[in-house]
Amino acid sequence: MDLLKAKEEIVLLKAALRGMQTDLNTRHHALYEEAVTLARSVSVEPSMPRIIQRQVYRNNAPAQTPEDYYRINLTTDFLNHALMQQDNRFGY
Repeated sequence: MDLLKAKEEIVLLKAALRGMQTDLNTRHHALYEEAVTLARSVSVEPSMPRIIQRQVYRNNAPAQTPEDYYRINLTTDFLNHALMQQDNRFGY
């Protein structure tokens, strides 16, 4: 792969991640439903970790449902981290 093609791929990836970030609720819901369907096929029900007052190693924002918990504590942070790392590494 040449450098110009690599740059185009990076720009496309960043655009896709930013698009996902702006339409987070809809995209997350679709991915969550797919994950739940897959999990139920192997007899696993959705759940969320318990919420404690002081958490050091992971985010711990309270949520009403497992879907909200994963959207708030994982999906949002993952997208922010991925975009920040791409900006730091590539700067386009």
